[in-house]
Amino acid sequence: MEAGTLEGIPPSAASTFERLLGVAARDADALRRSVDRYLETIIEAAQTRTHLDTKLAAAIAASCHGLIDELSGASAQNARRIVAAVEYFLLPRDGEDDLAYVDGLDDDAMVVTAVASSLGRPELSVPVPVR
Repeated sequence: MEAGTLEGIPPSAASTFERLLGVAARDADALRRSVDRYLETIIEAAQTRTHLDTKLAAAIAASCHGLIDELSGASAQNARRIVAAVEYFLLPRDGEDDLAYVDGLDDDAMVVTAVASSLGRPELSVPVPVR
């Protein structure tokens, strides 16, 4: 189980992340557009769901863009991890429902951070707010 070998993947995210490791990679530009669209969706949803942490969502999106930048030179294993982390962020209902709970994006931040750390890119880490 590869997700279990990545330090920092929360237990609630492990099975979804593991499944996403097998997703066929999309074009980097398509991934970037999807990240931007999902961030826009979160920002729009925050108009009526005031519990949503749009700053955290923006930080995760920025980290996803940084991870996507790493795709072209990544090994096959690291490319799978990058795509899985980005696709995880793009799932509204992953380990925690992104839009339903105040901490819904926390697992997304942890997944992105775990992958960034595995790549030796700690500057792409997204700290989870203390709640």
